[in-house]
Amino acid sequence: MNSKWQACIERRGGQLESGHRSVFYRAPGASVTGLPAHFVIPCTEEVVLSCKGKDTVEFLQSQLTCDLRNLAENQFLLGAYCNPKGRVLASLRLCRTPEAIQLITHHSVANALLSRLRMYVLRADVMITLSEETAIMCAGGFDIQDIPASASDVLACSAFGPDIVQGSESSPYPCTLVIGRSDDLATCWSSLPTAPVPLGSDYWSLLQIRNGIPSVTDSTSGLFTPQNINLDLINAVSLKKWCYPGQEIVARMRYLGKVKQRMVRGWSSQPSAFLPGETIYAGGSGAKSGTVVSSAILEDRPSELLMSVSDFMETGSPYHATEPGGPEIRMLDLPYSISEGR
Repeated sequence: MNSKWQACIERRGGQLESGHRSVFYRAPGASVTGLPAHFVIPCTEEVVLSCKGKDTVEFLQSQLTCDLRNLAENQFLLGAYCNPKGRVLASLRLCRTPEAIQLITHHSVANALLSRLRMYVLRADVMITLSEETAIMCAGGFDIQDIPASASDVLACSAFGPDIVQGSESSPYPCTLVIGRSDDLATCWSSLPTAPVPLGSDYWSLLQIRNGIPSVTDSTSGLFTPQNINLDLINAVSLKKWCYPGQEIVARMRYLGKVKQRMVRGWSSQPSAFLPGETIYAGGSGAKSGTVVSSAILEDRPSELLMSVSDFMETGSPYHATEPGGPEIRMLDLPYSISEGR
């Protein structure tokens, strides 16, 4: 964790747990029960890999599921890195700066992803580094023009972009993801036109869950195909580009098979920690149905999670976590449709 960014968080009453999870504890009676009108979330569980060199676009085009020709300025492009068996090893957000293409991913898979990408660089003019000085925050309730750019390399983009229809349940206000050096982000935070409420990184998990965007961690790396976690439904997979690791498997599922497992969203009123990689059981039969993909466990609100399940077209009965008859999980809508045939 960047020590300057950590100090910035601590000055605002926050602290880091387990090295990366940011938490803002509040006095009794002062808890946040809904998303405030203006907030800032330090996305401390995300890190940035910086890719530079004249062959960067061509190289990443041959490694990632997304089509880099769709990577426009001031926008994010969702994508993933797969193994040769078509299983997702890391989920990604890509953005373009004047000097590099930045890959945003969960900290727990960053080093493994860095090693695998470097292994395939060979003689290409590409340099990939873990950008330890770069920090990320989500500013809610502010238009992009409200984000003061204290330096030319601060990037501010819509957090969920045009491919995700952001509804009032996700947040009734615009959410902007801001990336830059920790000093510059600290200045941006202090210079916002309205004083924001600081929220812990679990709220970033909550926003991603409500927008149906999976975050692959070391507990789920290698478990899912892109279709199993809906990456093909949020423009994170291109079927119109040349080969990348696992491309044949991904394309075969699209054109020759049927997707038998999809990602759905659920909630539980029971105070239970739904950990990524944990087994999900069908409510009726008690049979194993799938796996927890992402979860957000917050005080004073029901837990929410994304699950990849095999009986996604039969959502009438609840699911259970941990064991048959365990904590009950009820279904919630995603901001996009899933279908058995895709």
